[in-house]
Amino acid sequence: MAKSFRQRLADLDKQHKADLANKEKDRAAAHAKVNAELTDTQRQAYIGRMQQQKDIPNQLRQMGISGGGSETTLLGAETNYQNRRALNEKSASARRSEIDRSVDEDLRILKSTHTDRRLALQQQADQEELDTYKGTLARFGSLDQINKEIRRLRKLGRYDLIPYAQLQKQAIIDKQKSARAKSSGSGGSSTRSASRSASRSSTVSSTKPRSKPKSSKPKSAWEKFVANLQKAAKANKGKPSRSKPRSKPRRSNISRPKRFYGR
Repeated sequence: MAKSFRQRLADLDKQHKADLANKEKDRAAAHAKVNAELTDTQRQAYIGRMQQQKDIPNQLRQMGISGGGSETTLLGAETNYQNRRALNEKSASARRSEIDRSVDEDLRILKSTHTDRRLALQQQADQEELDTYKGTLARFGSLDQINKEIRRLRKLGRYDLIPYAQLQKQAIIDKQKSARAKSSGSGGSSTRSASRSASRSSTVSSTKPRSKPKSSKPKSAWEKFVANLQKAAKANKGKPSRSKPRSKPRRSNISRPKRFYGR
């Protein structure tokens, strides 16, 4: 089972603390070694000084030196001893400083590496959380649900996730607009199709010759007579009339009175 972000972060911090503690142990061990070597060196210098103080009187007597000369020689030996101790202390201090410089650099690298690892782990966790949240957002299918989710994020202070919720909200709006446009388009096309079908049917019905209603046979003699008259009238309706044309009116035999223009 995969560890959670908090568990991985705790493991990383624990390992970092252990690395720092190990470096401090190495520093302490190096300092202890230098101090031990310094102590041994100083002891050797002291032993040499005491041996020299013991041998100086005999050496001076053999050389025939006494009085103030011996005191001067002893003072010089003491000065050499103190100088040696100072040099040993200076050398040990320089070694301790080098150890501190090296350990401090190692600690700086460890801290920088630990910071980078924490940042990478945080980014990985954020990406995993974002991927999971995007999958959750895909289940919101209505504006009421997504608006409620945006209010919840604002209340929690998760302003980093609000833009993704806004994108889901816009996707829902676009989907609803597309559905409405598709619905209105299909409705209009069906209306136009029905209108064209009605127009075609009306055109066909107007061009189709009307069938004459079948006349029922007259049941009485009078109805037969009337029907025969109607048939004869219809039959003679389009035929030219055979009546003789009217003749021009004849001139009257009465002559017009003659005009006299003079006697």
